[in-house]
Amino acid sequence: MNTHARDVTGGYNIRVEDLAGPATARIGTVVVARSDRARVMYETRLPPMVYFPEQDVTVPLSEPTALQTFCPFKGTATYRDIVLPDRTLPNATWTYANGISSYGL
Repeated sequence: MNTHARDVTGGYNIRVEDLAGPATARIGTVVVARSDRARVMYETRLPPMVYFPEQDVTVPLSEPTALQTFCPFKGTATYRDIVLPDRTLPNATWTYANGISSYGL
């Protein structure tokens, strides 16, 4: 009997790496995060995404909003608004509080 393991991920892959050196995120001229501990996630069919530790965010964030999304690989994401002096960017940042520890985020 020949059996083969079925690829249940459909060729899907996630890889997370440390960024070399400091990373800075800006919205216009406003620095919203600066870190020596940022990480980049490479995920199939998506552009690379840089993740900053919450402690390295330099602008106020709202309390978690009602929005949540779910990924079977990363878990449930909860969202927060970025509060800038002249505007608020709704659901502009997210975190995986549970379920993503295997990726080190």
